[in-house]
Amino acid sequence: MELSLDRAQLPVPVTQDLGLLMEAADAAAEAQNASMTMKYTDWGDPVGVAAPPADQLGVLKSGR
Repeated sequence: MELSLDRAQLPVPVTQDLGLLMEAADAAAEAQNASMTMKYTDWGDPVGVAAPPADQLGVLKSGR
């Protein structure tokens, strides 16, 4: 995982190599070259968060 902070010490982009996570979860070989980048903006602005409907929930298996 690579984390960058701005001048206020807040995370800006966070990049994570998912290949190792997928290996640990015993994923297919073709899926093991994945990464994810999260970009954070608008620090301090109000947000509204609502739980998703029950039919949109699932279980993430870790392969353990």
